[in-house]
Amino acid sequence: MRWIRAAPAGLDAAAADVARPPGRDYEAWSRQLNEAEDRLAALVQQHYPDATQRIRALLAWAGICSRESTTGSMWYDTAVQRQLHRECPDLVLAALAAHPPSPAQLDGASELFCAPAWTKAHDRHLPEPQRSMLIGHIQAAGTDTMRRRLSWGYYGAERTVD
Repeated sequence: MRWIRAAPAGLDAAAADVARPPGRDYEAWSRQLNEAEDRLAALVQQHYPDATQRIRALLAWAGICSRESTTGSMWYDTAVQRQLHRECPDLVLAALAAHPPSPAQLDGASELFCAPAWTKAHDRHLPEPQRSMLIGHIQAAGTDTMRRRLSWGYYGAERTVD
């Protein structure tokens, strides 16, 4: 599975536990998923004690789903987003601007900054330079979904559709 292969170094086994599909007993699976997500979060903290490095690694991983041809985010994609939502928003924005982000990190940022949990708490607008970086990335190499979000006014872009 591409999501597991894309996991940051040392996290693939924990990622595989999070990505395990549901079985017949949904309650047991849900408990196991919560435990697996907790283990993954602890390992991410252990492997990336520096917040900037951790956020940038998570952003790159979160961007995987934006390039897949599925119909939406899977439960394992949202596990990474939940970790990013637990980070201080100012640190997330600072981590994105600390060094030129990779295309994968910008893909992850495009997923994060349009997620309902982010927009509800922080609105659709982004400060500079994150706004310009993300809009430039989407215009140059974004997916149709990213461009559609851009036209709807996400990321601080001017809304171009009603």
